[in-house]
Amino acid sequence: MKLNNKNFEIFWQYINQRHIIYKKKTIQKLSPPWTENKILNEYKFTNVFRDLDPGTKYVIDKIIPNSWCKINQLFNIIIYRIYNKITTFQAVWIQDIYYFNRDDFESKLRSLVQNWEKVFTNAFIVSWYSFLSQEWDKISRTTKIIDMISLLLKERFNELENSNNSQKTFEIIKEMPWIGDFLAYQIAVDFWYANKELFNEDKFVIAWPWCKNWIDRIFENRWNLSYEECIKWLEDNQEKWFSKIWVNAGILFEDRINKKLNLMAIENCLCEISKYLKVKYWEGRPRNKYICNI
Repeated sequence: MKLNNKNFEIFWQYINQRHIIYKKKTIQKLSPPWTENKILNEYKFTNVFRDLDPGTKYVIDKIIPNSWCKINQLFNIIIYRIYNKITTFQAVWIQDIYYFNRDDFESKLRSLVQNWEKVFTNAFIVSWYSFLSQEWDKISRTTKIIDMISLLLKERFNELENSNNSQKTFEIIKEMPWIGDFLAYQIAVDFWYANKELFNEDKFVIAWPWCKNWIDRIFENRWNLSYEECIKWLEDNQEKWFSKIWVNAGILFEDRINKKLNLMAIENCLCEISKYLKVKYWEGRPRNKYICNI
């Protein structure tokens, strides 16, 4: 194994600085600027830990507690992630998979449009589903997909519940109509927050393209390690590498029960630092931006 030491140090420094920003902004409630790092000061990056982001906190605080059984938890998480917008989910609210009515559901979405409100987020994972050409617009296409998912999920849920296997959970979700790999993984991780026996982000991870991009810039030679094994190696060796940049992980993550990065957090940071390096190396810039004068 051969490492690019410069990029490797940047990776751990990025994690350190990004989590300090979270603590200053959210826990200490300090006014900006929260850092002297010009890139982190100007551009938005997700939190080091996925469960700290507002969209995920909504799943944990609202969707999971109000869905009264596991199958409804999963069904409503799927609905939420298809639209990926809190106000949209608030309009349709918790759905019972056994009594799902597509017409009623769709009418609530169209009421949003009539009130000049957006149904969909700008996030790239919300597809146009143009292959459902028989459905005349994006709202109709998504409600058709949700209706199909309601039927298939009822057939497959016992298999999922009895598998007790993270990869199997991911694969069953991925088999839902028009749910791609990335969206299936996000849904599976959301489901984990209430059902750790059915999915575990500490034990199962998938390296996505942006993540692979940065792994290739850290590991100049991976030997025979897969991308997922590289993520595991980073998790296992994090304490050593934090100490090399004079960071005490116990203090950095003092706000967390488990004072370390898990597999999902490392994969998330690998994706985000790819955006960070676009700016640092003049290769482009992230989409989301805010200006805070240092």
